[in-house]
This record gives sequence, structure tokens and C-alpha cells, in this order.
Amino acid sequence: MDTPLDLPGIHSAATSTEGTPAPQSPRSAAPSPAPDVGESKADARARRIAAAVVRSRTEYKLEHGYTERGWFLGANQAGASKKDRQHVEYAATYRVTVFPEAKEEAARALADIRALPPKQLPRELTTTAIRAAVLAGRTQDAASLARQARTHWRANVGLAVEASAALAAAGAVAESTHPLLVTMAYALHYPVLVMLAERLHALSGSALEALTAAVDSLTASRAWAFGPLFVREGERGVPRPVERGGELRAALGAVEVGEIATALGLGDAEERKLLQAALQRMEGALGRQVDDAEGIPGERVERGVREL
Repeated sequence: MDTPLDLPGIHSAATSTEGTPAPQSPRSAAPSPAPDVGESKADARARRIAAAVVRSRTEYKLEHGYTERGWFLGANQAGASKKDRQHVEYAATYRVTVFPEAKEEAARALADIRALPPKQLPRELTTTAIRAAVLAGRTQDAASLARQARTHWRANVGLAVEASAALAAAGAVAESTHPLLVTMAYALHYPVLVMLAERLHALSGSALEALTAAVDSLTASRAWAFGPLFVREGERGVPRPVERGGELRAALGAVEVGEIATALGLGDAEERKLLQAALQRMEGALGRQVDDAEGIPGERVERGVREL
């Protein structure tokens, strides 16, 4: 039996087990032109490309795939699997960020998150749930979620900021300072200082005057780095030293930690210890080195090259 010759083109004709030739593919039906013995490699390549373009016009149709924005929002995605949790996280974040003024979207995001098993609720979703509850007008639910996330305040500054906003929206202004002070016991962040200054100005009491003045000064000294990125020449901010640092440090140190804790509603010993650590860190930022401050369990102490 003679062996069938290969047809020119990408696909070659094959012979079935019964000896019947298989049907030709569309590409086999449109063979490439026969090569010229004298043509160069560049000409041969151009010829093959031209032949492929001709074949593509008959083999491929002009199609356009369009996926509508938010197509996944109507699906019931709450379930026990990790994939379902990821779907809920994506959809809830989309609802909260794209539709921040739509209360029904925020309420749907909160309901989807709460439908997840408690063990599958990471701190990122907790932050989204708190924000969704505030946007939906359910401030008491937001405050409850903020209190439940107390163990995550230290490790997640964004969660602490959202928790503070939720507690303030629920009317617990003094308690709204607690998440911020927990993070300040480990580091001083400009957004945290700005929010803490707002909370302290909403409170009254002689025990908080020195703390409020110190926070205002630290906020002003760090504001230069958070200005607009594109500004005219000469308008860009420059680092500013802490004004009246020694005076503010002395005034803050003259107030008993217990008085500040009582004014802010910090009751247990752990909260007072974190408050003292935050005050010591602020005193260090006002000018004094915190070499003699008590170390916080689990804190990484950063040292300069000369101290190693």
C-alpha cells in the first residue's frame, strides 16, 4: 500500500485505520505557495506570513468579548470554601469602594461578609465589614465589629483607623481613641496622629490638654511629607522640627498616666500599659531618646549602625 503524500500547509492529511483518508483541516485546504529555490530566507518568511494572513481571514471570525462591570454582584457567593470567601471579599470590596454612597450596596456587602463562617473572616474582611456597616448607617453594628477586632488593632493600622471611625460614629468618642493609642504604642503614623487630634479636640478635660497639644505638634511636624505630589517649584513642604518640643514634653510628663487613662476610659492594666508606652513614644518624638523606656513584649527595637 502506498504511503500518502503530505499536503502542503500546517496540518497534513492522515489515513484512518480502515484506509480512508481523514478530512482535511481548513488550513490544509489553503496550502502555502510552493517555495522558490532561489528565494532568500527573508523572502520565504515574508511569504509564509502573507499566507498565514490569508488563511486567518477565512478561519477566524471577528468577535468581541465584553464582560459587564459588576457581573458577579448578583450571585450568592457565601459558602464554606476558600474560593467562596475570596469571591465575597472581592464583591464586598467592590460594593464599598465603587458605590460608597449607596446604603443598599453597603448593607449587601455587610450581609455577605457576615454569612461567612467566623473562622474564614480575616482581618482584611473585618476592615471592609466595619466600613460597610458605617456606610450603611448601622453604627452600632460597626462599633460591635470594631470591639471584636481588638486583638488585630496592633498588627493592622488600617483596621485600627476604621475601628476608631466606627466607635466615633456610634457616639463613643473617648473609646474611639483606644485603637489609635494601641498602634501608637508601637509606632507613630501620621494618619493616626491626625485622627487622634480630631478625637481629642472633641473631648474636654484638663487632663487631656497636654496630650492634645503634643499630638497637634507632632502632626504638624509630619504633615510636610503628605502633601500633594505634583506642586509648583518652591511650594513643596520641607521637614519641620517639632515646635516647643521641650515645653510640650515637660507638660506631658507632668500629667499622671492614671488621669489620662481615666479621662479616656482606659480601665484594665493592659490598656494602661499601652497608654504609657504610647506616651513614652511621643515624648521620644518630642525630643527625648527612648533608651530608658520599657520595652513592649514582641516589639522590634530598631538601632542605628553605631549602636550595634
